Amino acid sequence: MSWNTLDHSPPLIIAHRGASGLRPEHTLEGYALALEQGADVIEPDLVPSADGVLFARHDAGLARSTDIASREAFRERRRDGDWRCDGLAASEIDGLRALQPFPGRSSEFDGRFAVPRWQAVIDWAARAARDRGAPVILYPELKHPADFIARGVDPVDSFVESVANLPEGVQVWVQCFEPEPLRRVHEATGLPCCLAIDAGQDWSACIREHRGWLKRIG
Repeated sequence: MSWNTLDHSPPLIIAHRGASGLRPEHTLEGYALALEQGADVIEPDLVPSADGVLFARHDAGLARSTDIASREAFRERRRDGDWRCDGLAASEIDGLRALQPFPGRSSEFDGRFAVPRWQAVIDWAARAARDRGAPVILYPELKHPADFIARGVDPVDSFVESVANLPEGVQVWVQCFEPEPLRRVHEATGLPCCLAIDAGQDWSACIREHRGWLKRIG
C-alpha cells in the first residue's frame, strides 16, 4: 500500500526519542537502533545543565528517566520530588545512566547507557552518516526554553553555538512549542524550524503570524 504525501513523495519516519520501546529513550544506542529499523529522522529532546550544556532528555527533571534516585551523592539535592537538569553540572549528569521510563516497555537495558550530551548526538550522527553513506537528519526539540531562561540558563545560545559548524553528513531541523526562542534559532542559524502547537490551537493563525520564517507547523 502506498502512503505518499500530498506532493507524492514518500513520508518520512521520525524516530521519536529513538527506538524508545526497545531501548531507554534518548540514548545513542536507541538512536542507532532506530536507524537500523529504517527511521529517516532522529528526534532528540534537549534540556540544559546548570552550566549550559545541552543533554538529550525529555523532562526538566531527571528522576523519571535516569538512575539518579539510586545515587547516594545526589540524595540531599532532591527538590520537589525530583532533580532538575539545570540544578546539576554537566559533569554530574555525565555520570548518570538511562532508565526506561514507561511501564510495559523493555527495561532490559536499564543502567547500561549514558545520558548523552547533544554534542555526542551530533558526533554519533556524523559517524553513522559515514558508515551508511547517507546523511543523518536530527530533529531536536528545545524543551521549555522560556522556563530555563527565567532560571538563568539560556538553551538557545547553547544550541546556536552547537550547530555553528555541523560535521559533514549531519542535517539539523529544529522544533519548539515556543515561537520566540525558535525564531531566535532561525535568525541565528537559518535552520528549518517547526513550531509545535497543541491540538486545540488555531494552526491557521500560527501560519499567518509566522509564515515568513517558519518551515513547518507540527
